[in-house]
Amino acid sequence: MKSTVVAIACVLLLTSVSAQTTSQWLYPSPMGIAITVGQWLYKDKKKIYAIEVESSGSNLTAAKNEGFRIAIEHAVGSLTSSESKLINGQLASKEIIAYSSGFVEKFEIIERGDDNGKTTVKMKVWVSYSSIADRLLHKSESAGLLNGDQASASVSTKLDELNTGDKLLKSVLADYPRRAFDIEQKPTRILLDNNRRVWAEVPYTLRWNKTYIRSLEETLEAVSGTPAIYKHIWDQPKFNLLFANFAQDSALIKITVKDTANNVLAKHCSFPDPNNNEGWVMLGNGPYRNQFWVYKSASAITRQHIYLGTDSSLIENANKIEITAVRQSEC
Repeated sequence: MKSTVVAIACVLLLTSVSAQTTSQWLYPSPMGIAITVGQWLYKDKKKIYAIEVESSGSNLTAAKNEGFRIAIEHAVGSLTSSESKLINGQLASKEIIAYSSGFVEKFEIIERGDDNGKTTVKMKVWVSYSSIADRLLHKSESAGLLNGDQASASVSTKLDELNTGDKLLKSVLADYPRRAFDIEQKPTRILLDNNRRVWAEVPYTLRWNKTYIRSLEETLEAVSGTPAIYKHIWDQPKFNLLFANFAQDSALIKITVKDTANNVLAKHCSFPDPNNNEGWVMLGNGPYRNQFWVYKSASAITRQHIYLGTDSSLIENANKIEITAVRQSEC
């Protein structure tokens, strides 16, 4: 199965509106209605987005969740990825992943209506921009009491953000390493060593693909809440995804010699850079635990030698040499 990320859109941040702005009506969307233009306010030195929304669902929980989604997307926008999965060259499925880095701090139901198995609610919703390292989601107003409804909204919207962020990150990691590198192949030479063995010397230049690095960087910045590709990943499941893709099943450069019928005559796999077997990615441990960074400017000029036997029988039928970036499990 081949998974390909078709497009990744930039984060769309809606223009902030001052607390003095008067309410304005918006046109309804097919999925719900934002009743007023939202406002960024400061509460207890924390930036909160306040908006009034109307939404519907099959029950109260579904209606509230739809309203939360509308409010969060109006507050912080979303990062969207379109992922297509191909099986034997045919489109098997397509998934749109929309990620928003915010969660519901508080909400208040103003009106509720139930009609023909459908629930409609009008709510005031307060959204907090999410820093993934900010683990405090809800604080009770007094000792010994807990507003479970409000706490549940904060937890469920935060978990939804984290899980959607996982899916977004997976969609980018699915293209590693096949689309992560630019490989420039140089002319091949055939050599004999002092034991009369035949070798193909295959020189090539390897560097990061700028588009892939930009996609990875933007995605990590969105789902981790901190800038730059050198960062501490607080969320353990996301670090586990990075570790699995860049360390446990890391990149190898596969060189294949084929004949005119596309049969494989010889194959060799090696790390992208003999001096760095992690493919120019570092994953921290010890005092640097859960830190992740990429050497974006890394490149390598390599002369790889492929063994072709002790006579001319293999090279007689050789027609082409292919160089691809693959995972260790594919070599």
